[in-house]
Parts: sequence; C-alpha cells; structure tokens
Amino acid sequence: MRVMRVMRVMKVMKVTRMMKVMRAMRVTRMMKVTKVKKVMRVMRVTKVMRVTRMMKVTKVMRVMKVMKVTRVMKVMRVMKVMRVMRVMKVTRMMKVMRVMKVMKVMKVMKVMRVMRVMKVMRVMRVMKVMKVMKVMRMMKVMKVMRVMKVMKVMKVMKVMRMMKVMKVMKVMRLKTAGHEVRGLDFSEHESLQTDSPPPPPHYYVLMRSDDDDDDDDDDDDDEDCP
Repeated sequence: MRVMRVMRVMKVMKVTRMMKVMRAMRVTRMMKVTKVKKVMRVMRVTKVMRVTRMMKVTKVMRVMKVMKVTRVMKVMRVMKVMRVMRVMKVTRMMKVMRVMKVMKVMKVMKVMRVMRVMKVMRVMRVMKVMKVMKVMRMMKVMKVMRVMKVMKVMKVMKVMRMMKVMKVMKVMRLKTAGHEVRGLDFSEHESLQTDSPPPPPHYYVLMRSDDDDDDDDDDDDDEDCP
C-alpha cells in the first residue's frame, strides 16, 4: 500500500507537470488557430500589463498622472478579461481532472497488466526452473539406473567368470587328486595288507597310460583358461 501511495503521488506530480506543459502548448495553439476576440483581448491585457510594468520601472509622475484615467479603464477591462480567463481556467481544470481520472484508470489497468505479465513471467520462470530441476533429477536417476545396470552386468559377468574359474579349479583339483591317489603305493600300509595276490603287471601300465591322457587334458584346460 505504501508503495502504491508513493507511486500514485509520483504519478500525480508527473501528470501535473505534464499537464502544465500541455496546457501552455494548448493555449498557444488555441491563440494561433482560433484567433478569437477573447484571445485578442487576452493579448491586449498582456500588453497593458507590460505597459504598467514599464511605468513602474520608469516611475515618471507625469505619465502616471496622464495615464491614471486610462489605467482605470484598462484595469476594468483587465478584470473582465480575468473573469473570462477564470471561467476558462475552471473548465480547463475540470477537463484536467477528468483526464487525470482517465489516466489514473489507464495507469491502474497498465499496472495490473504489468503485474499480471510479471506474475506470468515469474510463474513461467519458476516452471522452467522446476522443469530443469525435474529434468536434471530424471537425468540423475537415469544415470544412477544406468550405472546400477552396468554394475549389475559387470557383477553378473564377474560372478560367471568366478563360477567358471571355480569350476575349472575344481576340475583341476579333482584331476590332480585322482592322480595323487593313483600314484601312491598302499602295499606297505598295515590295514591294506591281505593274503590276496598282487595285481597283474599290465594294470600299472594301463593306469600310467590313463594318467598320461589326463595330463594332456589338463594342458588343454590350461590353454583354454583365460
């Protein structure tokens, strides 16, 4: 409210200043265009005022005495002209008041339109900022989801690789364990000593050939492993 009051006062001051200038311009234009007798009388009054000013400056007693009667007549005429001017001034003031009222309404409408435009611009800016923030948040979420997806894929690949490695290691361990079991001689162990005859000699030859094949398979597995 205080800002509006200050704006109104400033507006009134500006309007009055503009109206004074416009009034002066309008009066001179009316003098030039209309050429009415009233205007001529006004010009005569100004001439009389100029003469009286010159009389005051010169302070000549003789001229004052001679012009006293004529001055009274001129003063009467000036009063008449002033009355006419006052009527014109009142009508002009009424017009000015009407114009000020219209300008006030126009200014209020303009201020409201400007406020509405400013509000719309502010809302649009806020919406744009919110949209940008939403887009950035969406981009961040999409980026996080993408990173998570990549991490999941990497994890799956890592798990698969680990499983493959574990499988290969298990196979290798099993093969090496079987090789060690087959290579040992249990004939000296007390729990394994029996009266049964020893196995035929070709049994060891066959087992040795199987072991050689297993070694070849191990080499192939080593080559296949990354």
